[in-house]
Amino acid sequence: MLESFEGRAEAAISFTLEQKPLGPPDISLRVLDPVDWPLLPVVRVLREYVAALDREGKLP
Repeated sequence: MLESFEGRAEAAISFTLEQKPLGPPDISLRVLDPVDWPLLPVVRVLREYVAALDREGKLP
């Protein structure tokens, strides 16, 4: 869910998380469904969310 924007929305996404030997992981993300917001801020928020899930150990 995108809670940083007004309201909520659902959209399918695809992402990969590549762990590097040094530094933060590289997160590639695609929004598969159309959204009613500008895409760049949506992708930025989703990357931050995926990074937080990874830090918390909630990703397989």
